Amino acid sequence: MPGGHAEILAGFVRDRREKKLNMSFADVADAGGPSKPTMVKIEAGEITSPKKTTFNRLDTSLRWVPGSAAGAYWYAATPVGLEDERRGGEPLRLTGGTIEVPLERVSGLMEIQADFHTALDGDPELGSLRGLAERLDYEVNLIVGQWVSDMMARNRSQGTLHAGLEVVLGEALSAPVASDDPNAEDRLYRRYLAGGRYAENLSADLRQKFERRAKQQRR
Repeated sequence: MPGGHAEILAGFVRDRREKKLNMSFADVADAGGPSKPTMVKIEAGEITSPKKTTFNRLDTSLRWVPGSAAGAYWYAATPVGLEDERRGGEPLRLTGGTIEVPLERVSGLMEIQADFHTALDGDPELGSLRGLAERLDYEVNLIVGQWVSDMMARNRSQGTLHAGLEVVLGEALSAPVASDDPNAEDRLYRRYLAGGRYAENLSADLRQKFERRAKQQRR
C-alpha cells in the first residue's frame, strides 16, 4: 500500500549492500535476495506497495534481523544487522507469537480508524496526514484480518460461510484482491473459508495450503 518510506529504505539498502557487505546485485540474488531489477527499483526509491516476501528477502540477503526492512519502509526505522543483535547480549524473550485480542479492542481500533478518515475527508488541510492514515490502515487491517480469519475458521461448517458472517463480511470478501497487496494471501484464505462463490476461483494448490491452515486453527 502507498505511504511507505521508499527513499529511506533505499538509503539503508544501498549503504548495507555497498559499504558494509560489499555485495553486487548478483551476490544479493544468490543470497536469497530480490532480483536485480527489483533491487534497482528499491535503491532508486521507486518501489511502491512492496510484498512481504520482498522485505523477507532483503532481511535474508543483507543479514538483517527479521522485520528490519519492513520497519525501515513503513516506519523509517533503522535496520538491525544480525551482527549487532549478537552483540546485544541476552536475547529478548518474546511471546509465542500469538495473543488473544478481545472483540472490544478490535472494534475500538476500527472506530478510531473510521474517525481518522472522516476527519481527513472533511478537512483538506489535513492531507499531510494521509500517509499516517495509510500506515494505520495497514496495521489495523492486519489485526482485524487475523481476527476475522480465526473467527471464520472456528465457525466454518461444511465449507460454507455462517449466514451471520456473510452479512457482515460479504462486501469485503467480494472485493478484488490485487497481486501486490501485502495481505493478498490472507484475503484469499478468508475467501476459502467462506466457500461457495467466494472460493470458486482459487487454485488447487491454494486450496490444499488453506485446508492445512484451517485444520491448524481448529485445533
